[in-house]
Amino acid sequence: MAKVNARKRGNKWQYYFECDKIDGKRQRICKSGFNTKKEALDAGLQALNQYKNYGTFVPKGVTVAEFSDAFLEYCEETYKWTTFKSYESAINAYVKPELGRYKIENVDVLMAEKFCQNLKTRGLAYGTIDKIITVFKSMFTYAVKKGTIKINPLRHFEIPKNIIKPQSSSESYTDKQIQEFLTAYKDEPVLYAIIMLGYHCGLRLSESLALTWDDVDFQNKTICVSNQIANKKGILYFSLPKYNSVRTISIDDKMYEYLLELKQRKDSYPLQCRYRVNLDKSIEEITDTDTDTQYVNFVVSKINSSVTTTKQVHNKIDVYKHKGYPYFRSHWLRHTHCTKLMTNGIDLKYIQVRLGHKNMSTTLDIYTHLTDNVCKSETDKINKLF
Repeated sequence: MAKVNARKRGNKWQYYFECDKIDGKRQRICKSGFNTKKEALDAGLQALNQYKNYGTFVPKGVTVAEFSDAFLEYCEETYKWTTFKSYESAINAYVKPELGRYKIENVDVLMAEKFCQNLKTRGLAYGTIDKIITVFKSMFTYAVKKGTIKINPLRHFEIPKNIIKPQSSSESYTDKQIQEFLTAYKDEPVLYAIIMLGYHCGLRLSESLALTWDDVDFQNKTICVSNQIANKKGILYFSLPKYNSVRTISIDDKMYEYLLELKQRKDSYPLQCRYRVNLDKSIEEITDTDTDTQYVNFVVSKINSSVTTTKQVHNKIDVYKHKGYPYFRSHWLRHTHCTKLMTNGIDLKYIQVRLGHKNMSTTLDIYTHLTDNVCKSETDKINKLF
C-alpha cells in the first residue's frame, strides 16, 4: 500500500508516494514548496486519498498551452494527417493566444462562452467557431482520460445562442444544375468523373480519387469503396474511408455505361504513369526502369492515369470558375445524391450504409433539407390520412 513520505528540498519540503506502474515502470507522485514537514505530509495524504478515489492524480498548475502541446502529440499519432493539421491550426491560431495562459483546471463554461464571443468579434463565421470549439472540447475529453482533470467542464457546453447559426440551406443541386455541370465539364475528364461519382454514387471526394478499376465490378454493377486518398507531409497514401466505412454499392445504368465507356477509352492509351502501393499503403510512382509491372490504375485521372489529389481538384474547380464555368462544390454532389434517395422513398438504413455515415443521426440531421415542393407533397399526404 502506498505510503506518503516527506523530504527537504532546499529550504522547502516535498511529499512523495509511489503509484501504479505504467508499462512496468515505477511511477512517483510528488510536489514541493511546503514550509514544514507537517504541511507536506498533510498535502501528501490528501493527494493520496484523491489518487485512491479517482484512480489517478490531478496535477495542478498545468496551463492550457502546455497541455495543448501534449494533446497535439496525441492527435498526430492517432488521427489522419488532415485532421491533425486542422486541430493544430485551431489550437495554435485561436486556443493558445486566447486561453493558453490559464491553468487547465480553472477553465469553465463562462470562460468558454467569452472565448466564443471573442471569436465572433474577430469576424469568424459560426461554422469556424463551431470547429474550434469541437477541438477545444476534445482536448478536455483527453485531459480527463489522462487524469489531468477529473471532470470535463465543457462536456455539456454549447455555443451561445447570440452567436447565430446560419439557417440551413438545401446544400444540394437541382436536376437542371447537374445537367449544366455535366455539359460544361464534358471535356474535362477529372471534374466530369468527380461529378458523376458524387451525384450517382454519393462518394466523398477523397473516395472518388482513390477508386481504381479493380474496385469496379462490371458484371454485378457494383463498386467497392475501400480506400480514400490521403496526404501526409507530401506523401500520398491509401487509408480507410471516413469512419472505416468500407462498403460495396450498386450503380445505376447511366453510371455503368459511363464507367464502361471510360474504361474502354483508357485501355486504348498506353500507361505513362504507374503506381505501386507499399506495405504502409503509401503510393509510389514506378519509373520506366522498374521491372515491377504491378500498378494502381485510377478511375479518376488524366489520360496518363496519374494520381489526383483533393487539393488539385479544388484548384482546378477554382480555375474553371474564373473562366466562367458553373461553380460546384464536390461535397454538395454527395448531399444531392442523398437527398434524391430520401425524396424518392429509399430506405433510410440503406442510405446510411450506402453513404458510409457513422450513424443514422448523421443521415437525418444533415440531409433533411427538402425542397418546398417535397414538403408540400408530404403535407398533402398527411391531409389525406385524416
